[in-house]
Amino acid sequence: MDKFDRFDINQGEIGNCWFLAALANLAENEECFRLVVPESQDFGSGYTGAFRFRFWRFGQWVEVVVDDRLPTRRGELIYIRSVDKNEFWSALLEKAYAKLHGSYKVLPSYIFSLIKCLYKYYNYLISQRPWRAG
Repeated sequence: MDKFDRFDINQGEIGNCWFLAALANLAENEECFRLVVPESQDFGSGYTGAFRFRFWRFGQWVEVVVDDRLPTRRGELIYIRSVDKNEFWSALLEKAYAKLHGSYKVLPSYIFSLIKCLYKYYNYLISQRPWRAG
């Protein structure tokens, strides 16, 4: 997950364009991106099949670990997918966010809580900056 770009993201079957917008904005700021998607996670040597993500929730960072198994139908990813067939950061991040909230099923209903959360999150990042990625 060394390369990321806001144009890599395509919406899947869930009506969560709000989540795509959040990911696109996250991908625009490498420092913020690395807070959520820690570096040195790829399919190279040392690959374990697990990926770690961090979310700012209820005033603290929560780490979520997911495996690399993504839901597919007829060989295509069902949910968020990348333009590049060999890039999975957005789909894995969506899976981690779904796990944090219980399942993919609840994602379409999180639009208003996500907007509120992102507003608080970015205000925190801008005003406090007590963190460093890593």
